[in-house]
Amino acid sequence: MSIAGLDLAALGWIAIGLGVLAIVLSFLLTNRRRETVVRDDRRY
Repeated sequence: MSIAGLDLAALGWIAIGLGVLAIVLSFLLTNRRRETVVRDDRRY
C-alpha cells in the first residue's frame, strides 16, 4: 500500500525502529550510574 509514492509498510517499520531506539535511549540515560558524594556535616 502506498500513498503518493510513500510505502506505508516501510514507513511503519521506520516508526517502529525509532520508537524502540527512543525507549532504549531513555532507559540508558535514566539508569546510568551516577557518582554520588555523601557529606556528613553533623558535629558532635
